Amino acid sequence: MLIHNRYLHLLCTALIFLLIAVTSPYAGSRHLFSMPYKEKIKIVKNKLALEPDNGKLFNTLGYYYYERDDYKQAVQYYLKAIALTPDYPITYNNLGIIYLAEKKYEKAEKCFKKAISLDPEYIKAVCNLGVTYYKMNNISEAKKWYDVAQKIDPKYVSTRKNNFLKKK
Repeated sequence: MLIHNRYLHLLCTALIFLLIAVTSPYAGSRHLFSMPYKEKIKIVKNKLALEPDNGKLFNTLGYYYYERDDYKQAVQYYLKAIALTPDYPITYNNLGIIYLAEKKYEKAEKCFKKAISLDPEYIKAVCNLGVTYYKMNNISEAKKWYDVAQKIDPKYVSTRKNNFLKKK
């Protein structure tokens, strides 16, 4: 059932992006993903005017502000998203990423654990929890979560590890 819900969410998200792309001023000329974040934010805020209780839209706004390195604003939107949709693991993961970047490791840990409690196979949250423990110098816990991630999706873990090593 959990996997079914994840695919249903992905399908709905893709349809929303398609709808926005078709109705945006960039339709036919530029893809939504290449649109400036200022425009993306405007579109999502307009959609929120119609759906003010849509936590997933608040999560999307948080992500757009995160991508603009406006962590303070992103955190506010993520917290609003959590208040509206407390069972949506992606928002907890996204919030945890900001806390991890800000070296607020205990807060990051709490977010990633919550995401995993909602979806035990959410590979990004599992990996992020392992990274958090690594940053906290808790190598045994980091290794434990690395092993969990390996069992869930070894290809994702390998790709992420290779990307990490390229950055070093």
